[in-house]
Amino acid sequence: MRKPINQIARNIGMQNQYLGQAVYNKKVVGELANGGDYHSDKSWVDVDSVKEYVKWRYENYIISKELYEKSMEFLNGLTE
Repeated sequence: MRKPINQIARNIGMQNQYLGQAVYNKKVVGELANGGDYHSDKSWVDVDSVKEYVKWRYENYIISKELYEKSMEFLNGLTE
């Protein structure tokens, strides 16, 4: 499921630019519009890919358990 980066990032505790960089670095499946404009509604990410990325960040102690749980709750709500 595709969702705009700017709608996902703020709800998982990330800035648009960091989620955009994850797309650019191929850590998350998605597409950046206009040569890297992650603020555009045309820039999107795959929700399942973001779930895996959030899980990886939690397992590598980059984010807290609370942020992980909040993020996964939000992302799971999008796919139901």
